[in-house]
Amino acid sequence: MSAQAAEHVRAVQDQLARLRELRQITRDAPDNQRRDAAIIAYSRTLDSLIEDLIALDDMGVLTACQQRLSAL
Repeated sequence: MSAQAAEHVRAVQDQLARLRELRQITRDAPDNQRRDAAIIAYSRTLDSLIEDLIALDDMGVLTACQQRLSAL
């Protein structure tokens, strides 16, 4: 895997962790202001995640993963 693809994979992992945190904050927020801020951050993080997934798909990483998993 190229260094660029590895960077995108790490970014995806980081963004997934952040989305989990934000989802919990959204559910447990003590007030609407905190909840709204978490929803906005969630939306932005989700957009970044999609961009990284598109980049990985464009590099052929997702297809390679699918092929490798199918061969198991």
